[in-house]
Amino acid sequence: GSLYELFSNAMILGTVFGHMATSPNAGRFYTFVTAHAPFELTAIVLSGAAGLRLGFGLIDTQGQSRLASLRREARKALPTLGTSVVLFILAAFVEGYVSASPLPYSSKAGFAIFSTLLLLAYLTLGGRKRTPAQTDQKRLFSTDDADRHR
Repeated sequence: GSLYELFSNAMILGTVFGHMATSPNAGRFYTFVTAHAPFELTAIVLSGAAGLRLGFGLIDTQGQSRLASLRREARKALPTLGTSVVLFILAAFVEGYVSASPLPYSSKAGFAIFSTLLLLAYLTLGGRKRTPAQTDQKRLFSTDDADRHR
């Protein structure tokens, strides 16, 4: 189901973008969608990934019942789904306050670039858990109260 929806959405969005790119209103269309596109498109991809994870849990049950496997994968997909919800809400606010505003295109494009860099930083650096080696290294180089009083 998730693969079908992702493919269907990609076809529809591609068709609409292709049509709008060749229409006389292409400039206004791109001016409107540029600012909120990073948040909205990333949210679509992340929600699709969460759905794919759920669907794969029904295929690869790892010896559990399908319902137990679905519950397990739902718990694992929840952070991704929560992130996509937050991104959709951010996209809605940007669409309402920045995309629809009379700001020049350069400001909207700058906002889109800033949003993209913010998303890249979050997706590459945010939420990383320390590996056991990093935790041991932190302990090795940290000074606790006993070391300070020697």
